[in-house]
Amino acid sequence: MTTPAHNLIQSMYEAINRRDVNAAMEWIDDQCIYEDLNFSQPFKGKEAVRQLLEESCQGMPDDLKFVIDDITTGDPLAVGVLWHVELDGIPFPNGRGVSFYRFSEVTGKLVLARDLVEPPIKPGKAAFFIIRLVSPLIRRLLKPRQNKSTRQISTLGQGIPKSQGFLAIVFGLIAIAYIYILLLSPGHWGQTNKIHHHIQRCHC
Repeated sequence: MTTPAHNLIQSMYEAINRRDVNAAMEWIDDQCIYEDLNFSQPFKGKEAVRQLLEESCQGMPDDLKFVIDDITTGDPLAVGVLWHVELDGIPFPNGRGVSFYRFSEVTGKLVLARDLVEPPIKPGKAAFFIIRLVSPLIRRLLKPRQNKSTRQISTLGQGIPKSQGFLAIVFGLIAIAYIYILLLSPGHWGQTNKIHHHIQRCHC
């Protein structure tokens, strides 16, 4: 692999910003696995990745751009990227993300990608409560039935198992319900009203 991995990723980002999917696809391996965590399952194979990129570019404003904030340079085959999205130079709301890319030693092309985008709902400390709440359920219901010698299994490219789909929905509903209750609780609104009245007095 002659071209450093981070240079290839920068070229791919520039191609996407031009909406030139064909140029970006030049660096995608036939066996590439692309994990966009907005989706429950990864995109496997070059044609699936092409479809993802084409749909992500279709109908988007020309001035909607991916901007690289930071990128690793120390590994010739792996790259980590911090990025955000801008619209006409304006940072897009909830438009920050982090990505990981790995290239093949044989073909020099992208074989694995994982994108994680900033969530629109930010539960804050409520996330800790949710983790504590669901951890016993996960341990009981999702613990694999396997011995210690086979326990270490990579999740790269696997997506969410179908058996976990229902539980993922349940956990998501628990999170939404908790945040809803937290925001609409009398204590929360009482405190908000106190602050509002205090501000009004200060302006008088």
